[in-house]
Amino acid sequence: MNRHDQTLALLEQREDIISTLDVAGIGLQFITNALFPYQRVCSLLVSEPETISWLQSAPAGSQLWDVGANMGLYSIYAAAVCHLQVRAFEPEAGNFALLNRNIMLNDLGGAITSYCCGLSDHSGLTTLYKHLDFESSAINSVGVELDAHLRPHKAIHQQGVAVFSGDDLITHHHIPPPAYIKIDVDGIEHLIVNGMSDLLMNSCQSLLVELNTELPEHQHAIQRITEAGLQISEELTAMTTIKSGYWKGLVNLIAHRNPITLDQIREQVKTTIETDKTLAAYQQMLADNRAAYGHPERVTVNYRKHR
Repeated sequence: MNRHDQTLALLEQREDIISTLDVAGIGLQFITNALFPYQRVCSLLVSEPETISWLQSAPAGSQLWDVGANMGLYSIYAAAVCHLQVRAFEPEAGNFALLNRNIMLNDLGGAITSYCCGLSDHSGLTTLYKHLDFESSAINSVGVELDAHLRPHKAIHQQGVAVFSGDDLITHHHIPPPAYIKIDVDGIEHLIVNGMSDLLMNSCQSLLVELNTELPEHQHAIQRITEAGLQISEELTAMTTIKSGYWKGLVNLIAHRNPITLDQIREQVKTTIETDKTLAAYQQMLADNRAAYGHPERVTVNYRKHR
């Protein structure tokens, strides 16, 4: 066999690894050709219980923006399990490709629209600074070469990217305004909040945003959120804030226009934290710097020819 035939034979053998997570009888499928995407799938239901409770609180058919969608875990959960209409924003090219393959794999093209762009406090062209190089990696930074703590950090790669403010997307690009907004971009969340002042004041019913309560820029973002009329539960925030380690001070801050719904989310998260043994084991593994997989027993793995 010559070299060309050997190459064709190797290409013919390539297969995708498909991991299917069972969620109440619904199979959510993800391409997991590397370890980290597989870990993400296994831990979807336990890594952020507050995010799951928040998504479950949204009425079916609601518009959701998933800003920093990565490989699409929460976009797909929101669309398939909670029956939300999702706009998923992911600027990093590799993650965006994986996001779209996962959307197609789950046949959710009618429920999720994806955009390869970032959000910020302005619109235009800028640079995405990539700090890690593996499938579904995070801690990328749009517009500024900083780490998740807003400290200078040298990137391993730079990618050109378009950014938009949330208000511009609605006013000038006619994207339907969302009632629910999820923001998780590992650093510039405050800039994104600054760029959607009108949106927060008007159509937004609830916001989940990953913030570091120890950063002055993020503290100011919290002030802007409450000034827009969205309420925050101090108990829920304290309950879900990371207390130690590299991510100390980080929290998925939940703000809601309806205090009754906010109380319901708080009680559901509190019950989960107090009673879910898998969650407790998962958090202990993270604290011990061990690989944490959450619910591997809910995941089945199959193969298909690489497309």
